[in-house]
Amino acid sequence: MRSLRRQHRDDSNRDQLHSFWTGLPGTSWVDLMPTEKGMPDALLGCWRKDQLVEIKVDGKWPTEAQEEWAARWQGRPVITIRKTSELQQLYLEMRG
Repeated sequence: MRSLRRQHRDDSNRDQLHSFWTGLPGTSWVDLMPTEKGMPDALLGCWRKDQLVEIKVDGKWPTEAQEEWAARWQGRPVITIRKTSELQQLYLEMRG
């Protein structure tokens, strides 16, 4: 069985999304190392609010394990991010 750490892969758009988000005022980004199968990729902060995100490239969707983990999560729903425009919308919502 592969370790959970080896199962964690960065999507090709991760660096672009990270740079965009951390370039906005009042934001922070923490990459999460999975301790459970299906955990989200990152925790984003903005103006004292936080959001778990799953990073995907266009045409890819969360796996069954990721959907199951998100369904068990009792905090804010995990969201999937693919583009900087989606991060911009999240930023505006969190700042709101």
